[in-house]
Amino acid sequence: MQPLLTAPGRAVWLLPTPDFRDAAFRSRATPGGGFTARTSDPERADRNIAVRDDLFTRHLREETARLRLPAITVDLTMSEDELAERVSEVFGL
Repeated sequence: MQPLLTAPGRAVWLLPTPDFRDAAFRSRATPGGGFTARTSDPERADRNIAVRDDLFTRHLREETARLRLPAITVDLTMSEDELAERVSEVFGL
């Protein structure tokens, strides 16, 4: 049996653009600003999280390309239906 990541048709990586990620976090914002509001420098904490997430996404993008794993870049122009269609294509549905 092959590991999950190397078996075709078992996984697809959704890689958000920075704009998509920012919009997603803004849409889920909680009153009072969430956990970063409880830090000594909330703006810096938010920036650090954004940088960390961007580095992680870049790493995933490089690794999925290197390993030839299916990945879909998700941006603000993509509708839910379009994303569902692209994921379905990956899985051959």
